[in-house]
Amino acid sequence: MSIGMILHLLAQDRTMLIEAILGNILNCIVVYTLFGKRKYDWFFPAACAVRYIFYNIGLLSIWNAMYGTQNWYKITMSTCATATALILVIITAILWKEPLSKVMVGVFAAECINDGILYQGMKVKLPIIQECFLVVFIFTVLYFIVRPLLKKYRTYIIKHEVICLTLIFTFFIAGWLSNILYNTSASLHQKPMYLLATSLLIGGGIALGITFVIYTRSVFQKKKELKQNTKQMEHYYQEIQNQIKELDDFKEIAEGTLNELSELTQSLSHKEKKKQVETYITNLKTRYQNLEQLFFCEDYLIDGILTDFAAFCRKQKIEADILFQNYHRGNIKSEDSVAILLKLIEYAKQAAKVKLHAAAIKNQLVYSVELKEQPISERKIKISPKEFKKYVKKYDGEVSIEEEGGTVRIILGLKR
Repeated sequence: MSIGMILHLLAQDRTMLIEAILGNILNCIVVYTLFGKRKYDWFFPAACAVRYIFYNIGLLSIWNAMYGTQNWYKITMSTCATATALILVIITAILWKEPLSKVMVGVFAAECINDGILYQGMKVKLPIIQECFLVVFIFTVLYFIVRPLLKKYRTYIIKHEVICLTLIFTFFIAGWLSNILYNTSASLHQKPMYLLATSLLIGGGIALGITFVIYTRSVFQKKKELKQNTKQMEHYYQEIQNQIKELDDFKEIAEGTLNELSELTQSLSHKEKKKQVETYITNLKTRYQNLEQLFFCEDYLIDGILTDFAAFCRKQKIEADILFQNYHRGNIKSEDSVAILLKLIEYAKQAAKVKLHAAAIKNQLVYSVELKEQPISERKIKISPKEFKKYVKKYDGEVSIEEEGGTVRIILGLKR
């Protein structure tokens, strides 16, 4: 096919091509508003442009003129429409470091709404330029009305990602198959369409059922763990109350003993004074050790976890250096701080030597962890930054993990 024939085909399909360009521009505006400025934010419009050249110009215009009556072309065209859209969204999610479900929902919601505006403009049957002005006007009015709501999507977290992805992929498959049947002239009353609808309902129902069972099981496991943690914290809080009472009693005894010691030493010889002081110090040390309680920080939840970990280290003969005296979590949620600490302790239990520090530095809470591996261990300590990705993103932080000669160092900073 010569260049002249291609240009002639494009001129014939100019209305469809202009509408596709406009639709892509509107999609890019909405998606950019939904996700904001970020690294590789140029990728989505560039990918839309590549898809436009490949799909709209290549398949829908040129190939349609050459092979439009062939069934293989109709199947290829429908498959490429679905596949290119899916690939575009997956790569966007990876580059933008966003959950796939969130990007899929945002992109496809934007495309559905913009396509709806375009189709309503097409129904008016105006010349293409007037149609474009009408669509842009409607879009502009709606955009400025819902723009504040769209921006809130940047911080929105989809809680049921598995169920969401199951629904989206089900609709994807349904759209792909129905597009094939529609393009191959299958009527809604014909058997293929009936079989498609039935299989999609049954398959989608089974998929959602399995997803619901898995998700429900996960929820119950989390509730069970939360209940156990709550019980443990209540038990620990009661222990703290007892320890406070013991500390008060100990303080009274120590002060009384010190007063008695002061009165006695006035009439004793130097040797007797020295012996009496040594006895007092020994008694004081014994009473203090009998308290069997370490206070690491003012947050009783974190302190309880660290106390249990310190006991574990003593039992397993793990050399531990724990310092949380300047720990203040600020605006970081309690459940997140507990989850982070438990994750760090999970790895620390595999080490031979542990340094676990946390401190509030200006507007950040910084965790500094150093784990030295066991001298003879088949299981190496492997930690991925993805373990902390959720918290780094949520609290605008940074994480650094270094491995050197059997030692793993973790620096995690979160805005508090």
